[in-house]
Amino acid sequence: MSGKQKISDFLTNEKLNRFEKFNQPVLCADDQIIWLCGHRIDDRYKVSDQTIKYISLNRAKRSIAQ
Repeated sequence: MSGKQKISDFLTNEKLNRFEKFNQPVLCADDQIIWLCGHRIDDRYKVSDQTIKYISLNRAKRSIAQ
């Protein structure tokens, strides 16, 4: 991400409704936003040819009927 933008503004621009915004997962480390899951990752954390270590995350959706 270059520059700064409020998460709410970004999600509005992505056309998410109020419910989707409220339930949007955000990955953080040391009070910094790394990734708006499923949308955008901070450039400082993107995998590149200089990357030595990485972590792989998978997200499973919960069923409301559970």
